[in-house]
Amino acid sequence: MDLIQLAIKGLTNSEHPSNAYALILTSLDGEHKLPIIIGAFEAKSIAMAMDPGIVSPRPMTHDLFHAVLGAHGISLKHVIIHRIEDGVFYAKMVFIKHDGEDLSMDARPSDSISLAIRSDCPIFASKAVMDAAALTGAPHSASTVLKSSEALDSSKDLSRLSLESLQKMLDLAIERENYELAAQVRDEMNQRSIT
Repeated sequence: MDLIQLAIKGLTNSEHPSNAYALILTSLDGEHKLPIIIGAFEAKSIAMAMDPGIVSPRPMTHDLFHAVLGAHGISLKHVIIHRIEDGVFYAKMVFIKHDGEDLSMDARPSDSISLAIRSDCPIFASKAVMDAAALTGAPHSASTVLKSSEALDSSKDLSRLSLESLQKMLDLAIERENYELAAQVRDEMNQRSIT
């Protein structure tokens, strides 16, 4: 399986669904961005792990899990986001047991990434996931086609837009770093390519 190493670009509020966040991962060359919608609890855990200045008065679930693994001589080697199906991402965590043997476990990407930060280990995505779900590069002329914020609000009913309009909206959303909208447009375009 071809793997692409990712870094965390950040977290943004998500409009859909409410109380969710978009976790933005980027390829190390900065050419591809992979937005993944996660819950508020997971976003808080990731944000706290990214900022060493924030210390919880009591251990959070991911802190506890990390401590238990360490106490048993198990360490997280790396995380792989290996599949996307119907807009849902699938990940696996690869551990090294105390005897040196690798152990792979299915997990949500948000939990995997939260533990990867705490373990200071790499995050990867399969090339297939990146091909299917990553947003690429800077657009060249999208801003001349769709200039206003109202154009982006038309995302409420993406099914009525042509593929050309969707591509232009995707380019503009990426240019404006609106990765939540870009992910929605990407999903609509992918859904059409399936049918």
